Parts: sequence; C-alpha cells; structure tokens
Amino acid sequence: EIFFDRGSRFGCGKSDCAVPCGCDRFIEIWNLVFMQYDRQADGSDKPLKQTGIDTGMGLERLCLVMEEKESVFDIDTFKPSIKRIEELTGYKYSESTGVIKAAFNVLLDHARSTSLLIADGCAPSNEGRGYVIRKIIRRAALFAQKLTDKSIFPELASLLIDEIKQFYPDLQESKDRVIAVLTSEVERFAENLNRGKQILQGYIEQNRD
Repeated sequence: EIFFDRGSRFGCGKSDCAVPCGCDRFIEIWNLVFMQYDRQADGSDKPLKQTGIDTGMGLERLCLVMEEKESVFDIDTFKPSIKRIEELTGYKYSESTGVIKAAFNVLLDHARSTSLLIADGCAPSNEGRGYVIRKIIRRAALFAQKLTDKSIFPELASLLIDEIKQFYPDLQESKDRVIAVLTSEVERFAENLNRGKQILQGYIEQNRD
C-alpha cells in the first residue's frame, strides 16, 4: 500500500499522526498485490509457475493529490457534472454542506457507475448483480429528490457519457440504451414510492384514535 502524506492541514492535529490514522492526512493512492501462490481446497498454498505483481492506482485520488483538493469530488473531472446539477437544481456545490453536498456526491458517483455497468451488459433486476444496479439507481433517485422534484439522474448520465466517450467508446455506442434503462428505472421507482406513500397514508388514517 502506497500512501501520500497530504500535510498537517488535512490531519487530526496530533503530533504523532501516522498511518493508519483515520484522518484525511494520509491517503492511499496505490497498492501492489504480489501473486505467488495458488491456494488449494485443503488450505495449502501451491507456488505458481508464473508469478506476477498486480498494481492498482486510484486515478481520482491521484488527481486529488496533484490538484491539492479537499475530496475526489472537487477534482476537475467532476466539474461539468457539478455545474449541470447546479443549473438543474439551483444549489451551489461550493456553498453546500451536509445532506445537500452528499446528494451531489452520490449523483456524481452513481451516474458513472450505473452507466458503465449497463453499457457492460448488466441490467436492473431483482436478483444478483442486477439487484445491485437497481439499488444504486434507486439510491441515486432518492438523493436527487433532496435537490429537486425533477428527474435529473438520466440527464447527468448522458452528460457523463459525452464527457468520457473518447476513453470508453462502448459507452457511447450504448448511450441510448443506458439512458432508456435509467429513465425507466427512475420512473418505476417514483411510481412505487407514490404507491407506497398512499398505502401508508391509508393505513395511518384507518388506525387513528
């Protein structure tokens, strides 16, 4: 694990602050996995004929370090989407705190993850990985409601695809399907929420003293 020391201004203030302190001073930007054994069913480790090193770097975290930002959502990559959310909702990201800023961050993250997953062949369903996608979309829809009554999540996905299509050509080819799936899921979830609210309200009315 490779950590970057962002300096005391990001830390907890303790003089002995060091990894693995839970503050924001030290951020992991890279990790290395040394592949040497194949674990057998009985728990023993069999040496691999060909060993290797798997490297994993967090691109957004590296950008955070290079741009000296507070969080990954402040880096340049997310600026176009943040600007669009501001235009659609009237909120200013830089002036927001608490649940409003959290709503921005959730939408930024989930628009990307769901778009890539759907373009990769996954589809919302009630089981397996499809259920994971459905839960992510519904979580994004709930947080979007904290900012506006309008359905903005599919539009953010469309903007994201236009922004990164040069790096993910398959995403551009699947754009219409991605937007259609997200739109359908958000609308269906909104209908379910309204139906649930009506049922709950009816139950409350029936059981008033």
